[in-house]
Amino acid sequence: MKKITLILTLVISFYLGNSQAVKITSAQSYLEYYFNKEGDINLEKAKADIDEAVANEKSSIMAKAWYVKGIIYQSIYENKVVLKKFESVDILGDAYAAYEKAINLNDVRFRDQEPLYKNLNGICSYIFNKGIDQFQTKKYAEGYQSFSKLEAANTFFESKAQKFSLPLNDIRNNAALCATLGGLTKEAIVLYENIVAKGTADAAVYSSLSTLYKTDGREADAKKLLSDAVLKFPGNINLLIAQINYFLAEDKHAEAIDLINKAIELDGKNDQLYVAAGLAYDKMSTVDKISAVDKMTFVEKSRSMYLKATELNVKNLNAWNNLGSSYVDEANAIIKEMNVLGSSAADSKKYEELNVKKVAAFTKAKPFIEKALSLDPANDQLKRVMMKINGAIAN
Repeated sequence: MKKITLILTLVISFYLGNSQAVKITSAQSYLEYYFNKEGDINLEKAKADIDEAVANEKSSIMAKAWYVKGIIYQSIYENKVVLKKFESVDILGDAYAAYEKAINLNDVRFRDQEPLYKNLNGICSYIFNKGIDQFQTKKYAEGYQSFSKLEAANTFFESKAQKFSLPLNDIRNNAALCATLGGLTKEAIVLYENIVAKGTADAAVYSSLSTLYKTDGREADAKKLLSDAVLKFPGNINLLIAQINYFLAEDKHAEAIDLINKAIELDGKNDQLYVAAGLAYDKMSTVDKISAVDKMTFVEKSRSMYLKATELNVKNLNAWNNLGSSYVDEANAIIKEMNVLGSSAADSKKYEELNVKKVAAFTKAKPFIEKALSLDPANDQLKRVMMKINGAIAN
């Protein structure tokens, strides 16, 4: 505060003889009293006088009037007791606007004053912290506005060849994140596209932008961005998983397996990767015109993947369910084969042989479905499968 007081004292001499500066001078005096700890009421009086000064047609074009307003409003923001009395006023935003106005009026006595830009940087720090608070309290749209204001502030500082003190990467990423969480999809896309265009080493930006493209119905853009990102960040597990999901959704199972293997090399303890691999092998086993040998090979590979997932995470419900379902599917395929048999002696013999295999498949499925049911006891579908298994084994 001492530096602000010195600056004010320096500036007073420029305007003492101007009749339009009476309210400005009065506001300064009250501010001095406040700085000298003569009571918060002086800060309120300073605000009243400076508000009147900047509303005056003649004094409103004085850079000093806006500079003093900036200091008064900044001081109010820093005094939480006085700030509560002006909750309906955007004190912080008005302080920023006042400093900017003082600079833009192009008075050489203010335009290039380093302390003025220092004060303005201080206001920007408050806006940054406010944006963080808005994010933490899930006021995402407001947070987006705060961080966007700081991006504009940086542009203003650049236009005046002044140093902006806040981290631009954090500002831009925070603005994009707030926009995303606030449902401002198109605004978030523009922000992330700008970050990518400027160059970033943060792979998460690509992942976020890809997701936003999908949300916006831009599937082709999302896929291309992910493909580029995987090449740019070959060791990023999250980007690999995102592209794996695309391949799985498009039934490109062989491509998915290749990427899953790369992902497992990076994160061999990620049980979800093994579930994804199991799903891919499952899908490959259902492809038309596949040989029985190949089909069984893919089935066994899928089971080994699910089993590995359960070893890594005993609470992986999908792994247990898929593992059990694999044997249930095998039993159901046997049942279909049994249902088309006739009544001949050969068919009866075949029926008995198949029935043994059916019971064996259900028996293998049972402990896995039981485990899945223990993890999700309210799951009605699992309950029905369990009843079918028990019935088949009992008969």
